[in-house]
Amino acid sequence: MLNKFIIQIILLEDKFCKYNNVIMNDLNKKTKEELLYMVMAYQEGFKQNVCHSITDKKGVIIYANNKFCELSKYTEKELVGSTHGILKTAHHPESFYKDMWATILSGKVWRGEIKNKAKDGSIFWSDSTIIPIFKMGVVSQFLALRIPITEKKILEAKKRAYTKSLESVLYEISHKLRAPVTTCLGLTELLEYKKNPDEELLNKCIDHRRICSEELDCITTKLSKSINRELDDSFGLDYSL
Repeated sequence: MLNKFIIQIILLEDKFCKYNNVIMNDLNKKTKEELLYMVMAYQEGFKQNVCHSITDKKGVIIYANNKFCELSKYTEKELVGSTHGILKTAHHPESFYKDMWATILSGKVWRGEIKNKAKDGSIFWSDSTIIPIFKMGVVSQFLALRIPITEKKILEAKKRAYTKSLESVLYEISHKLRAPVTTCLGLTELLEYKKNPDEELLNKCIDHRRICSEELDCITTKLSKSINRELDDSFGLDYSL
């Protein structure tokens, strides 16, 4: 079913645009048999590596390959006749989809990262490209290509969480840790200023130093646990997408 769209897809890809003339000249030199083998090779590459589906102009699915079925957990029979709305989550605002539809209905290629929900409720992300298919110069169908990027999004979530934890640690260091240290330094300066401090002043300084030491011990213990926890979590993290 995809054979008649392969050459159009090649020409639509940005990275091939500057080679269009070379490609067309090369294709013109090929025999029908050679072209058939090329198309079959592209089709096999699509089947093995890319999730793809074809919809009509209204977005109703008329074809879905096995890779897309595996990703969405739906059978082809369940997908055909439905729209991609069955995979929709509340993650993207309505403006996201309006922009997408406005782009492809105008005949332009749309690309973006989409968060979807599979039939079993699991979440998956895909780097998606939607290509308008023209008939008699008018958009009649859409070819949607998806590359799974769930692992990439998990790593991004890990990075955000780790950065947030580091910010929390830095806050503890710059604010809570500074206070008792400043107090200890102040007491030291006070004792240096008083050449012969009386017993009452010494007792107060000792009490304040003990309190500051306890605060420092509590804060450093908390920081140590927080850092160790974050290091442990960085291995085998379970971040929601």
